[in-house]
Amino acid sequence: MGRLLNRQLPIWAITVFAPTTMAFMAGVPRKLPMTTDDRRYVSEFIKGFLPLTPKLAGVTFDAFLSNADVNSYDLEAISVPTLLVHAKDDPLISYESVERAARRIPDARLVSLESGGHLMVGQTNKVREELATFFAEPITH
Repeated sequence: MGRLLNRQLPIWAITVFAPTTMAFMAGVPRKLPMTTDDRRYVSEFIKGFLPLTPKLAGVTFDAFLSNADVNSYDLEAISVPTLLVHAKDDPLISYESVERAARRIPDARLVSLESGGHLMVGQTNKVREELATFFAEPITH
């Protein structure tokens, strides 16, 4: 997959000729039911990939480095309010790794979404509500 990401033409071809595959590569579960608005959101997100070349370092980091096992990070040292929002059907990052991170971060709050994948498709209102609540809470540290 690393070599695929390093090639502009294959990514463009997948985006144009196999949009469902590209959506899956972006973290949308294959059988996720989507509204017209959801499909538009995913399409716009994918269009934002191109041109890929200027974003390659960030995409590679996200795909291969930042998703490493959270055990190697000192999460217990985080001393600010922390909200983690994750969909259980995210095909890119395991739900178990996010649960593990939430347990290790002091006073972290984990919001679990049943569906939506990596892009949290169809969960905009829920995520906005959770963010508004989180940012409205007083800091107690």
